[in-house]
Amino acid sequence: MKIIHTLLVCIFVISASCSEDSKLGQNLTLDDFKKSLSENMGYTELVNTFGVPSDDVGSGLHIYVYPLLDHTKVHIGFAGDNIVYAYQMNSSDQLIYTLID
Repeated sequence: MKIIHTLLVCIFVISASCSEDSKLGQNLTLDDFKKSLSENMGYTELVNTFGVPSDDVGSGLHIYVYPLLDHTKVHIGFAGDNIVYAYQMNSSDQLIYTLID
């Protein structure tokens, strides 16, 4: 019985930590990226700061997508582990603002 209790506690803790990680990346604004994004960020630091991107729409070049509260998106172009660019895009994927170029 003690083993079952311990397993249930472990499952609960893992489940809670996963749901917290999945919340990262939600409720982002352009100001979050203006304040915290830098050209020398690697992918791990990007994820630790903004959460896992919602999508990777690149082909050859990774283009990580982060939806923003105002229904625009931030596209971050990565080559290897270096940021090439970061743009705010509207719903038609037209450039609105350049964060890094």
